[in-house]
Amino acid sequence: MITRLRTILRNIVFNGIISSTLIPSEIRWFFYRIAGLEIQRCGIQSHCFIGGTKLSVERAVFINHGAFIDAIAPVSIGAQTAFGMNVSIITTSHEIGSSKRRAGRGKSSAVCVGRGVWIGAGSTVCPGVTIGDGVVIGAGSLVLRDCEPDSLYVGRPAEFVRKLGTAQ
Repeated sequence: MITRLRTILRNIVFNGIISSTLIPSEIRWFFYRIAGLEIQRCGIQSHCFIGGTKLSVERAVFINHGAFIDAIAPVSIGAQTAFGMNVSIITTSHEIGSSKRRAGRGKSSAVCVGRGVWIGAGSTVCPGVTIGDGVVIGAGSLVLRDCEPDSLYVGRPAEFVRKLGTAQ
């Protein structure tokens, strides 16, 4: 009962009050930090959903409107990373159950997004994925596997397209 109440209160604070348009995006990070998340100074737009407390966000990250970060397992987002609108970071799934109930026992795996990454609008990053530094994920992509640093990935499922230049 206490755990359920805590979850309800967290959702009201994280996904109701803090994610609303009442809080300016330039200082939203501060309110998430006060609420207990490990978030450094960054830009988080309105109507983002954060489903757990295991979120770590480095400096100068930009998270656009409508992002979904479940954060039941750890999610780390490196500095200078940008999310397009409606990006989803998923850390939970289910084992395949019997024919009576295919969504079997729940499981979770951490997601790590490197520094300087750009994830295009509408993309989904699945449990257990590590995205290397400097990666670009094309809009609408479904990321099922790890992504090598300084590379472009596009598609459903996301596939390697080419290497990108590195920072000077």
